[in-house]
Amino acid sequence: MAIIEAISSKANIKRIIRYVTQDKKTNVNLISGKDCMAESCLEEMLYTKNLYHKNSGRQYIHIIQSFDPKDNLSAEQVHNVGIKLANTFNGFQVLIATHIDKNHLHNHLVINSVSFENGYKIQMSKKDLQYIKDYSDKLCLEIGASVIPKKEKTNYIKRNEYRVAKQGKSWKFKLMNAIDLSLAESNTKEEFIKNMNKLGYQVNWTDTRKYITYTTPEGYKCRDNKLYDEKYSKGAMENEFRRIEKEQSNSTRKSSSSINNKDGLLSNRTRDNKGFISNGTSNGRRYNNYEKESTRYTGKVIKGQYSNERGNEKIGRGKIERSILQLEARIERNGRGTEKQDFQNKMENRVNNILGGIIAISNMVSNSQVNNRPKRRIRRYRTLSKQAMKEYAMRKANSSGFDWFEDEEEM
Repeated sequence: MAIIEAISSKANIKRIIRYVTQDKKTNVNLISGKDCMAESCLEEMLYTKNLYHKNSGRQYIHIIQSFDPKDNLSAEQVHNVGIKLANTFNGFQVLIATHIDKNHLHNHLVINSVSFENGYKIQMSKKDLQYIKDYSDKLCLEIGASVIPKKEKTNYIKRNEYRVAKQGKSWKFKLMNAIDLSLAESNTKEEFIKNMNKLGYQVNWTDTRKYITYTTPEGYKCRDNKLYDEKYSKGAMENEFRRIEKEQSNSTRKSSSSINNKDGLLSNRTRDNKGFISNGTSNGRRYNNYEKESTRYTGKVIKGQYSNERGNEKIGRGKIERSILQLEARIERNGRGTEKQDFQNKMENRVNNILGGIIAISNMVSNSQVNNRPKRRIRRYRTLSKQAMKEYAMRKANSSGFDWFEDEEEM
């Protein structure tokens, strides 16, 4: 298990080099230099500082790399890990010394603050230090050493801020209280921003930004990741608003479905030719107002109230559902009278059209077959009745056409 500790100092670099190279703590085989000789590392580092006139300010960075005794590593293994770690400081002179005077082996890395390549001073941020720690863990795993498990990143309240919050003077805690109040009265992001504006806070919440930025009435700016609870993060708040929207849509859908079920109680029923409402599964049995069984959206079969042709009520149903069904049946009966009148009118028109077609066809046949046939000699019949019939036929044959109603009157 390797532990990294970095120390930057303005003290004289000669003092730290003298400490890490003591004979009682290490030996010659466990002292090495990167971009410099181990025996003359002090002179070479001072020469670099004088060359670029960088003798003031930070003089060096001191890194301590400690190992767990349970790893059972040799001093040479630990020293090689220190050399590999020193190679990450490109352009800077580094002295590596492994101490064996304690129960746990540890490396000392002394890095010159001035680069021998360009004279720039070393800059080490938190990100750079984290990179060194991660690379040290990688080297330890390669030789079978244990590493410290990474902890989840959590926001904790600093001591000074806790004291201020205890006195009720923390602007960050006031911001969190305002967010809680606005969230309780908001269903969407837009409503939340309006409620925050009413409290005097400005909110910069856009899809292109990773964080939400708040501006307090005093002018302080704060991102959501600096607050002390995960519920204030952008992702958590977006999920909350989506949950509220989903609940509202579900409640609206349930209310509309219940209304549709009340309106659709007669949807599966049809009327027979005598005007009675009948269910398709009742095999022609007639019902005036209600069907025998109806299925609601809950899936349960509820027995209903119906009356047969004689009007004998057999099964009870609620007053509300009974009134709804009676109203629907009344509307259908009133609408049926209009439909019947329309049907009769249509049938009369259709009969007139058929009769007109028959008359037209008869005229065509009479004109083509009767009027155009050659005249024949009329035979004399012995009886007067037959002679009269022949004369009548010849007279009609020579006429313009048949007139059914006139023929009936003459005959």
